[in-house]
Amino acid sequence: MCSVCHDLLPKVEDMLLPYPEIKSARIEMIKLPEASGKSSIFTAPTILLFVDGKEMIRESRFISVRQLEDKIHRYYSILI
Repeated sequence: MCSVCHDLLPKVEDMLLPYPEIKSARIEMIKLPEASGKSSIFTAPTILLFVDGKEMIRESRFISVRQLEDKIHRYYSILI
């Protein structure tokens, strides 16, 4: 895991705690490179949010946890 990913992961995990309906998973592209091609991920870190199998949020490289939470909160409040 890269140093940026290593730093970002606990922040994102903590940010998701108030959203129990959201299931998260971490994929290390070095261990599962076909996921990168299937999802068109060309840089790390990348965060994807899917709702009913459709990609709703994609954040890459310079990720603001605050802005990500705002986006997730908007979707979550509408759908849950």
